[in-house]
Amino acid sequence: MGRTPALLGARHPGIQALADLMTGGPVWVKLSGIANISDAAPGYDDVRAIHEVLLAARPERLLWGSDWPHTKPAGTRPQTDALLRLFQEWTPPGQHTAILSTNAARLYRLDALQ
Repeated sequence: MGRTPALLGARHPGIQALADLMTGGPVWVKLSGIANISDAAPGYDDVRAIHEVLLAARPERLLWGSDWPHTKPAGTRPQTDALLRLFQEWTPPGQHTAILSTNAARLYRLDALQ
């Protein structure tokens, strides 16, 4: 998600540049690591706006990752199931399957293995 601290907001130039790269080029972004950019555990409300900017940019170029084994350098590590629930709450239901699996299959050309 760009590793920009959430407290800087979704309008931060780094987040905007990442969204622009997704929109204008062959860039893929993994929705993960929210515990590393947020100081608002366990709800991570400060990250939601960043999530929404990336969704708006190009959802067909997004992948979800749990970030397990959770590399947060300090503080409480998140629960993977809680992170998945947040993804489901923050993402329109019609985009769940694509971001959780279909997009990754396209990126890694898994259909070519069949």
